[in-house]
Amino acid sequence: MKKSLINKFSCQLKEGCSYVITNFEVGENIGSYKPTQHAFRINFLYSTSVRECHDMLMPTKSFDFIAFEDITSNRIDVTYLVGVIRELTGIGNIEEWENNGNKTKRLTFELEDEQYKVQLRVIDHTGSASFLLFDREANQILNKTAINLRDKLIKESNENLELDESIKQSEQIY
Repeated sequence: MKKSLINKFSCQLKEGCSYVITNFEVGENIGSYKPTQHAFRINFLYSTSVRECHDMLMPTKSFDFIAFEDITSNRIDVTYLVGVIRELTGIGNIEEWENNGNKTKRLTFELEDEQYKVQLRVIDHTGSASFLLFDREANQILNKTAINLRDKLIKESNENLELDESIKQSEQIY
């Protein structure tokens, strides 16, 4: 939608609703930051009419999930918009920069990396309970990040494997 039409239509459109839209143009879905992979898009005009339709039987949610690692390693088609479902853990400063002669601003968000979590089992005289600690909570409670704990376990397991191999080799000698 053109910037000049955003104020006119933004109060009429709500996410998750169905609409009857009349008097619009259809154009090719080209350029950057496309919201869908459909070949065509609706172009609103000043004379476009929008009316909410309550009788429409259409799915209200449609997701095409991709791995977070594909986003962070740039293995995605950047011409399409990508949404991320994560916990927001921090907000950076607004940075001004220039791109192809256009001045723009950028705001960086810090997101929780849910890839690293600790599964914890607590046992006492009353019973037992299992907990899942994400990285931030693991750091707060255990004073170690989930990644540090994982690396320590890997190191200890490798040392145990080396010890097991040494024992096996010494048994073969005798």
